[in-house]
Amino acid sequence: MEKFKLARWKKNEGEFFFHQSDDIVLYQNMSNNFPKNLADCEKMVDFFAESNDQKEYVRSIHINQ
Repeated sequence: MEKFKLARWKKNEGEFFFHQSDDIVLYQNMSNNFPKNLADCEKMVDFFAESNDQKEYVRSIHINQ
């Protein structure tokens, strides 16, 4: 069984991204333009979902627990 997989973002996953990334320690380790509110997370996920998917950084990471 795979421990993780990279998947394309879907436009409706902005809220999920916001809730999973709402962490002060994470923010301290990210660049200043990392989204920190729901609206910005939705914009970021929309951008990723519309990308040509040639780069891994525009994918979500799904971890089997």
